[in-house]
Amino acid sequence: MKVLNLNYFFILLGLTLFFTISCASDDNSPEIAVVPATRTIDPELVGIWNGTAEGTMGSANVSFTLQQDGAISAETDSQVLCPFSGSWWVSGGKFEASGEDECDGTSISLRGNGASSIKISGNWTASSGNNGTFSMTKL
Repeated sequence: MKVLNLNYFFILLGLTLFFTISCASDDNSPEIAVVPATRTIDPELVGIWNGTAEGTMGSANVSFTLQQDGAISAETDSQVLCPFSGSWWVSGGKFEASGEDECDGTSISLRGNGASSIKISGNWTASSGNNGTFSMTKL
């Protein structure tokens, strides 16, 4: 009887170790899903916007054209701040845009503090390290 009980003990010990190791290496644990904010084109923002851009390289008058297909173009009266083109969208209720300038292809990103149908303001950054603010009013 003692031999039989000892065999059961080793079988149970082996099964316990097997399941402990199996469960410890199990990668079926629930994952936390990172859901990106939805990008939309707000039709109320489509049109021409005028304002200013200020930053590390000076200030300029700027005109943005936001198109229904999500394209953006920006013109400026500055010799330092270059025109750019790219894409725009609204994410989480905030205006965003990215593109490249027409001088040397520097990447430009704009992030608004919010977006209304008549005013957009926020910050811009460039891959060159330059950055600043912008404030625009819809025509």
